[in-house]
Amino acid sequence: MKTKSQKPARKPVNYPATTLGSRVAARGRKKANAMTEEQLEEYFRRGMVLIYGGQLPEKTVTGH
Repeated sequence: MKTKSQKPARKPVNYPATTLGSRVAARGRKKANAMTEEQLEEYFRRGMVLIYGGQLPEKTVTGH
């Protein structure tokens, strides 16, 4: 029976502690935490329109 060959160990990746993206995300989280519930809903609705196109209804209700 043959023995399995050993894979070489991966070198650890040295990521920087902070990057431009992590700083931007931190600013975004800080702004989002300061928003009211109505503001969050409106920004979410706008984002869905950007992603999926068209115009979404004001309130989405399940069809039950």
